[in-house]
Amino acid sequence: MKPRFTFITLYEKNYSRSGVLLSFLENRGMLFGFIKLNSWKSIASFALKILQANKNTDYFVIMVPSQSLTLIVRLLTSKKIILDAGWPLSDRTTTSAWLMAKLWVTDLIAMHCANLVLLESDLQKKQTSKRFKVSEKKLAASHTGVEEVVFTFTDTDKQPSDNTFQVCYRGQYNLEAGIEVLAHASLLCSDPAITFLVVSRNIPDEIKFGDNTVVKNKSYSSKRKMAEVISKCDLMLGQLSNHPRLNVTIPHKTYEAAFMGKPYLSARARGIQEFLTEGVEAEYFDAGDPVDLLRKIEKLKADSHYRRILGKNIATKYKTKASEEAIGDNFLRLLERN
Repeated sequence: MKPRFTFITLYEKNYSRSGVLLSFLENRGMLFGFIKLNSWKSIASFALKILQANKNTDYFVIMVPSQSLTLIVRLLTSKKIILDAGWPLSDRTTTSAWLMAKLWVTDLIAMHCANLVLLESDLQKKQTSKRFKVSEKKLAASHTGVEEVVFTFTDTDKQPSDNTFQVCYRGQYNLEAGIEVLAHASLLCSDPAITFLVVSRNIPDEIKFGDNTVVKNKSYSSKRKMAEVISKCDLMLGQLSNHPRLNVTIPHKTYEAAFMGKPYLSARARGIQEFLTEGVEAEYFDAGDPVDLLRKIEKLKADSHYRRILGKNIATKYKTKASEEAIGDNFLRLLERN
């Protein structure tokens, strides 16, 4: 008999790896339910839904990043709980000691209440085990993937709209993003055939880009709209800083590029190198160095054959390791071992 899963969240149904797993299990007839806590005022109704689902559920999956719900679910059921942490909440950068302490306690409680915790990389497993005194046997690294229907385009759709070489960065502004590094590189760039597209939010006004850069400092109405924009670029950029968190994380944008078969250039960091081999599936530059970033961009622009190889290989790696089917099958194997 197939196991049955109920997914629990504070956020949207299709977010990150949780959304990929939910889609996989739903397509295979193993999804029993989806329960969302819309407001802490409705906690009684939320608890009742969990109790009602309990008799028909084999596993409760706490979706990323809803760690704060894990203790509530544990108090209501003896069934196994999978925490799709994605990453520890306390990994975020903040200047508030109180907020950091609160997030750390939330992570600690959630990880000890769950039977299995899903993270991003093997290095993150080791770090998390040490920080929260959790056995590595309880932790597992899993690729994130993408909501594949959103990023599916024909080859014609993905053709650049002009003759320039368009370099795209997509992602929220934060310290690990390294958008300052890209801004500096754009100011250094003297090749009129290279243009930069920056799709981000909350970029400080003091960060100045070159005239060769289009900054879309806004939120799109849908993921599909955002995907349409980046699908036409020639080169996708990953995280660009030398922030230590890059040694344990693999950004969402990596999987977006991989699914679309886009050549990918990222800061050299141990986290992403667990997934993509340098010179085979991705190109890397010295983290935080705008001069080396520009040098690698110019190298990739000049070598279309190399770009095609990278694009082909990264797409193959996605299909075998990070597709919805690959992630879902790996998830079920993890449960068999646990």
